[in-house]
Amino acid sequence: MVVALAMVTAAAPPTSAAGDLVIRFPQLDEQTEFVDSWGVARSEGRSHQGTDLMGTKLAPVVAVLDGVIETMLRTPRAGYHIVIDHGDGVSSWYMHLNNDTPGTDDRRGGPENAFAEGLAVGDTVQAGVLTAM
Repeated sequence: MVVALAMVTAAAPPTSAAGDLVIRFPQLDEQTEFVDSWGVARSEGRSHQGTDLMGTKLAPVVAVLDGVIETMLRTPRAGYHIVIDHGDGVSSWYMHLNNDTPGTDDRRGGPENAFAEGLAVGDTVQAGVLTAM
C-alpha cells in the first residue's frame, strides 16, 4: 500500500481551539518507508507532487489534521483517494489507498476496502481518526 500525502497550503495551517497546531502522522504502521520523489518526472510531462509513505497493505490511515472530507473517489492515476479540507486553504491528500480484496492482490477490493466504514464526503474528522486502509 502507498499513501501519497500532499499537504497543499495557501495560508498558515489551522490550529486547535487552544491555538496549538495538532498534526498526526497519517499511517499507523511500524513498517512505513518514506519515498521522497517530489518533483520527479512522470508521464505526459508532469511531475510527482507528493511524498510516498510505503506501508503494509491494509495498515490504518488517519487524518493528519481536523477537517472535512472533501473528496472520496477512485481515479486512474491516484486510485482510491481522500482529500480532507482543513480550512484556511490547507488540504491533505491520501492517495493510492487499498484496492485489493483482503488477502489478495486482485485489484477488486472496491471502496469498502479502501475507505473507513461509514465515512462520507462532508463528514468532519478529527486528527488521528481512521479514514482509510
